[in-house]
Amino acid sequence: MSFYTDIAFEAVNSSFAKKANDLEYGCTESIVKIDNSKKEKLYNKPKGEYYLLDCPNLNSLAPVVYEYIIEQVASYLRHKIKSVTNKDNYSVLVVCLGNENIVSDSLGSEVFSKLITTTLNNEYSNSLQAIRTSVFGKTGIDTATLTKGITNLTNPDVVLLIDSLCSVSINRIGTSIQISDTGLVAGGAIGRQGKLINAPFLKCPTLAVGIPFVVRVETIIGEVLNTLSDTILEENKTLDNKCRNLLVAPKDIDNMVELGSYLIASAINLAVLDLSIEEQRLIRM
Repeated sequence: MSFYTDIAFEAVNSSFAKKANDLEYGCTESIVKIDNSKKEKLYNKPKGEYYLLDCPNLNSLAPVVYEYIIEQVASYLRHKIKSVTNKDNYSVLVVCLGNENIVSDSLGSEVFSKLITTTLNNEYSNSLQAIRTSVFGKTGIDTATLTKGITNLTNPDVVLLIDSLCSVSINRIGTSIQISDTGLVAGGAIGRQGKLINAPFLKCPTLAVGIPFVVRVETIIGEVLNTLSDTILEENKTLDNKCRNLLVAPKDIDNMVELGSYLIASAINLAVLDLSIEEQRLIRM
């Protein structure tokens, strides 16, 4: 039985396709590269590079660890932005997706509120602009279409897409950050078959940044069913189908989203504008 996940590391079962390194404070960084059409079909993930930072027990760590994580994410973002734009100075458009009225899907909205935006002619060497797209039910405009229109209007050097993700591991909820150069599908975690928002579609280098905040119920039920006898399994074989697209999140999801959005927004502010954590705090005051 296979389960949906936005996390490439969970989809790839070959050690040849992923590389992991141990970091400080128990954190681990992993890189998955899907570099051909065969792997793309096998793992059901678009071709590209997926960076994953795992930080177990993230929500109970000390502030000094948060600063370390922010620096790690900022360092990778800075590296990827420079590699996809081939520029030392660049303009960045951050597109924050999701539904602000659903906590587990509000990562984009929360990141948006914490970003430090600038004008194109500013005191920093780079510029940072942001937009919150909300969802089709509120705007009446498809998220992919809206994102493309905004990109055409602002003409950035790179687009950062921010959205909540889905994992197959409860242990990764709120504790992992994934960055990819493959784009994403708005609402993909709940099974929507929308347009892939990526570099070819936007005609602009694109990076997707997200944190998993939900697990599908079918994943949890599937794990339980796999431990049952064949007789019980036969009696419950339609259970996972009935639960498709139902999502669960932990009871302290509010705190997880708040912390996750702080980490991502701070990392973007640091990577693009070179603003330290203290400088960001003073600007927000």
